Amino acid sequence: MQSLEAFTGHILVVEDEPLLARALLQQLRALCPNAALLPAIGSAHSLRVFANTQVTPDLILADIQLSDGLSLSALDAFPPNTPVVFVTAYDHYTLKIFRFNAIDYLLKPLREEALIAALKKYLLLHNSSVRIEPTAYTHLAADLLTSTPSKPTRMLLHQGRSIVPVQIQRLRVFLLEGSLVRATDNESQWYITDFRSLDEVEEDLEPNFWFRANRQSLIARDAVVAFEPDETGRLLLKLQPELRHSVTISKDKAATFKRWLAQAELG
Repeated sequence: MQSLEAFTGHILVVEDEPLLARALLQQLRALCPNAALLPAIGSAHSLRVFANTQVTPDLILADIQLSDGLSLSALDAFPPNTPVVFVTAYDHYTLKIFRFNAIDYLLKPLREEALIAALKKYLLLHNSSVRIEPTAYTHLAADLLTSTPSKPTRMLLHQGRSIVPVQIQRLRVFLLEGSLVRATDNESQWYITDFRSLDEVEEDLEPNFWFRANRQSLIARDAVVAFEPDETGRLLLKLQPELRHSVTISKDKAATFKRWLAQAELG
């Protein structure tokens, strides 16, 4: 199989998280020193604009879920035989992607050996008689948007200067603090997320196991040790791990919370 030094074409990275985009570009620069790396694209809108005004890449490495929608909705703006490797944190797209002709499908956190294998697969296809068939990404995007994917089982979270994969079942509380959404796990480890609001977090969580306590907090079933009503009808929660600030449930949501907790425990 050919060395990756044989890769002399243009590579485009589509990733809306700047840290991850820089890390992937650094990996590609080291693995494919003779390739031309294009500036990373961070949104579906920018990807459509790029497709209509810039050089056509020889290979695209694209996240699926971007800040303004799915990258798939913009990939049809490129020539139909443009090879794509999908790089995403969500494994529930896998089967749908492989109904089409993607070169490969890589899961975050990205392992270097998986990236090398995908790049070598591209070179093998590019330099052989195997034809890369056109892919109708618009139809795939519509299919994904109208389906009900399973919830992800892990998240990529920031801890210091590192980005770490964390199983969602280990997480206990999400807190909105100013413009940051922070999370803590069952070992009282704290993380910073890339979410902009708790509404975004809720989209990735199973409602049977998570409850929106108030505007600032989302709590897991396994975080609730006990609760105590006060004289106004609010519920004061005792959580594990303990937080610096108390978490309360309003009188209006108290009955809903009790039903949720009872049902979750029964489930």
